[in-house]
Amino acid sequence: MHGYFCTCSVFVLLQVPVPRSLIGVIIGKGGDMIKKIQEQSGSRIQFKPEDEDVGGPTRICSILGSAQGNQTARGMIMELIENGMVS
Repeated sequence: MHGYFCTCSVFVLLQVPVPRSLIGVIIGKGGDMIKKIQEQSGSRIQFKPEDEDVGGPTRICSILGSAQGNQTARGMIMELIENGMVS
């Protein structure tokens, strides 16, 4: 995991569905928000390519890192989703 802070020896993959309308909120302007989530959690965040998710109301956000880092990242993403759905 070059460039990320996870020093764990076991990586865990966590997948979170994100409403398509809120993907931009998770990524942020110029990728700032997704970078912030990665830096604070130590986990790597990626969205599955569009061709793997065609048509559904959500896209899968993959989080790879330590269990603790993944939970931190998931919490940040869920907070952004909840705030975005209220707006």
